[in-house]
Amino acid sequence: MGGSAYPASYPTSRPVKQLWRPPVAPHPPRDSSPSVPSPLTCSAMAAVAFYIRPHPTETAEAQRARLDAWASAEGHEVAAVWLEPERKRGLDHRRRCTEMLREAPKGAWDVLASTSLLTLARSVPHANETLALCEALGIAVVLLDECIDTATDGGATARGFAMCARLDRLLHVERATTGVCKRRDAGLPVGRPKMPATVDARIAALLKAGVIPERITRLVGVGKSTVYRVRDELRAAGGAAA
Repeated sequence: MGGSAYPASYPTSRPVKQLWRPPVAPHPPRDSSPSVPSPLTCSAMAAVAFYIRPHPTETAEAQRARLDAWASAEGHEVAAVWLEPERKRGLDHRRRCTEMLREAPKGAWDVLASTSLLTLARSVPHANETLALCEALGIAVVLLDECIDTATDGGATARGFAMCARLDRLLHVERATTGVCKRRDAGLPVGRPKMPATVDARIAALLKAGVIPERITRLVGVGKSTVYRVRDELRAAGGAAA
């Protein structure tokens, strides 16, 4: 069979409607030279506080040498040096960091400098809190390895860490909620284990005998919250004196 299946008067094609698009500016030519981090710059002749924490990847002496070289090149004056003791074992308390942030509102320095984010912060929330405090006090934070200078980034670093801290918190809540749901679906107990009934009965007997809660905690070996819970239950049932 030859010819078209449509009548001669039926249009076999429709005109294509051209959509208007805004003109696009041409991209600038790509620079083939290797990228070099921009130098960190703060206000001229600023008072700087160094925070140094030795860790397995860099000693305290190496950190101090790098910070001194940076301050000398930028023309800053070292106002204070906060040296964290080397941690052999146990928790990472960062007591010198806490003292430094407690002294920050006194205005003894304008810039807080450290070699890296690993040196300054122990977690994303801790980094967010430190940056937020320094931003509120008008103190610039300089991190050499990450090429971060909050005096020249327009608050981008603080906003980025605030977003990361929120994401870290949301992920933590999601993981915890998922674990609770899995245990509940499997028929496993959820939450803190309940106190044995014999312990509650002994606490109730001591409360009815007039023993104060502080002494009951020592006699029974429980926390104050457990004693207060039993006391509130007795009061609600009308079985204990106010």
